[in-house]
Amino acid sequence: MWEQILEAAANSGLWAMLFVTLFVIQLKDSKEREGKYQETIASLGDKLKVVAEIKATVDTIREKIESGTALKSSVTTQTEKSD
Repeated sequence: MWEQILEAAANSGLWAMLFVTLFVIQLKDSKEREGKYQETIASLGDKLKVVAEIKATVDTIREKIESGTALKSSVTTQTEKSD
């Protein structure tokens, strides 16, 4: 396929040949770039999962701290009432 395109470009002149050559180079570069983008997206997706796990852990710790604080305040209130 590319051979036919290059042959047609060669028959059409130097500028057509140059255009086709640069176009093919651009296509190859774009394909490589797209592969790198896909790898980056996959990597960021994995990192986002880690961030979600950290958030869940922080939320759990926050809930435990808040419930512990509420428990301490009720104990303090009961102690003050008995005095």
